[in-house]
Amino acid sequence: METKSKSGQLNREWPSAGLEKLSKCPVCDGSSRHILHEALQDHIFFCAPGTWTMWRCDECQSGYLDPRPTIDHISIAYATYYTHESHHPKHNADHTSGKIRRSFRLHDRLRSAYLNTKYGHNLKPDFFWLNRLAFISTKPFTRQWDYFIRNLPSPQVGDQLLDIGCGNGRFIGIARKLGYDAIGIEIDPVVIQNARATGEKVIQARLPDTTLESARFDHITLHHVLEHLHDPNAGLRECFRLLKKNGRLWIQIPNIDSIGHDIYGPYWRGLEPPRHLALPSLQALKKILNNAGFIRTQLVTSADAVDSYFSKSELILKASTTEQIQRASLAVRKCALKDERRDPARHEHLTLLAYRS
Repeated sequence: METKSKSGQLNREWPSAGLEKLSKCPVCDGSSRHILHEALQDHIFFCAPGTWTMWRCDECQSGYLDPRPTIDHISIAYATYYTHESHHPKHNADHTSGKIRRSFRLHDRLRSAYLNTKYGHNLKPDFFWLNRLAFISTKPFTRQWDYFIRNLPSPQVGDQLLDIGCGNGRFIGIARKLGYDAIGIEIDPVVIQNARATGEKVIQARLPDTTLESARFDHITLHHVLEHLHDPNAGLRECFRLLKKNGRLWIQIPNIDSIGHDIYGPYWRGLEPPRHLALPSLQALKKILNNAGFIRTQLVTSADAVDSYFSKSELILKASTTEQIQRASLAVRKCALKDERRDPARHEHLTLLAYRS
């Protein structure tokens, strides 16, 4: 019954009044383009009706939808979005065995030791003797731990952080534990209610029109937000305006030039039509960050996403076609993981740091 209802939702047309056509690339304003994927559907959350065409800009190599939902109708695509879920702690000590609890505690101590040593934090629990061990024996985890704190350095007293598109507020809590005065912004009332229920400070605002005061924040994090914006350039200009002098922006988006996209094509998890309106290429992202005023950008490694993205892409593939196809065997995944670790420009995500003068 569930599958049938999902298929029925996808087979409906997007309201014609809620569509807009583009004449230029929303990333670089280029007009030369070619079709990248056709007849894309929402085979992830099954809540957005319609089929979608993704174009690739010949000038900046970004991908974008055309036509696309208008800003007044885009909420249709978020009816059952994952951010509507409340945040609950991962581990409940009352419902786990002693062996599992000990494993969690060791993991947390190793993570704290690693982050304290690399970034200068003072996270607990930590044992001094674990610091060297954390670097020697936990290499498979370190990218995940860097991502866990979004590469944040130890804060100075009074440092303020803004998490744009904060969802259920989980990262705000992490930033506060690191010592930041952290708040978030969101546009969805349901999401805001869930985040506030956890005690986090969340303001209802939309990027790029946040109405927040200029030069207020030392750090801004933009976790899988830029691809949802109708005007990514305006969004980055607003981030620049909100940052203090020498402030830092952390940004992550799906990588249209990833190994996963090469393998899965229209079934790749990172496309997510029609919520992902534009996927800037690495060269385009660096350029529009510079155009927004940022003086330096740095591509950083992120948590391994091959297993997650490949598994979800397989599910999209199965939901999209009756053909029995498996695009990525275990051996292919291992090779992709090795290649991504060598070259962050081929990772499933692009993760950049951008600095204000």
